Amino acid sequence: MKNIDLKSFFEESGYDWENDIPIMKEICKLSKTAYREPPPEEFEFTYGMEQPFFIKAFLESVYCEKFFEIGTGRGTCAMAVALCADMKKVDSFDILVPDEKRDNVINFRKEEASNMDILERFRASVPSTNSLSEIKFHHVSDYASFIHNPDNKDYSVCFIDGDHSNSQIILNDYLVCNNVMQDAKSAYIIWDDYYPDKHVVKQVVDKIIEVDKRECTLVSFRGHLFNDGSKDKEEGAGEVIMKLK
Repeated sequence: MKNIDLKSFFEESGYDWENDIPIMKEICKLSKTAYREPPPEEFEFTYGMEQPFFIKAFLESVYCEKFFEIGTGRGTCAMAVALCADMKKVDSFDILVPDEKRDNVINFRKEEASNMDILERFRASVPSTNSLSEIKFHHVSDYASFIHNPDNKDYSVCFIDGDHSNSQIILNDYLVCNNVMQDAKSAYIIWDDYYPDKHVVKQVVDKIIEVDKRECTLVSFRGHLFNDGSKDKEEGAGEVIMKLK
């Protein structure tokens, strides 16, 4: 497996991450902060917020038009990829009901908000783009009807960020992605949280590489742009880009 650090990946991809700082600030403010008391007076990027920059850089490098995600979280990556120049369709699945309000954190403050609430705030805070209206959040109960729909077979990039502890669920996520990518001309899966010392994602990914002979690249990213020195810069872990075709 090829290993590369985030800044080198950006150089290879021709991506200028600093151009996206204003929009990524809005995305991370809405969807990627942890609770703080007192909250900072001004928003600041923190360790790990490099992820949406990486996702957008990769999707733009492969001219992705249709993106499928397992594990919406708070919608961070779905919002980031919707800004890609070629993006036409973004579908994201989660065990949480998209319009159900829950305890959440927005801009370091506790708040009751659903994923749809966050998405609507994002739409209101950024200039209009063609693809923002194409972001769709789904509950996992819609899986069967979605993956068996013949119109949902040509996604070129899938992002797996769901269960990290159950190897059978992780493998099933891989099979789901293969299903929705079968008619795509090119196909890539991005695996989140590939760690040598925690989770079981690495075990599953390594087995898939061995059995299916997949070409992969590991991109280490946490702390490579935003780091106050309290944590080590990530190495030998991060996101795996797996090429299917």
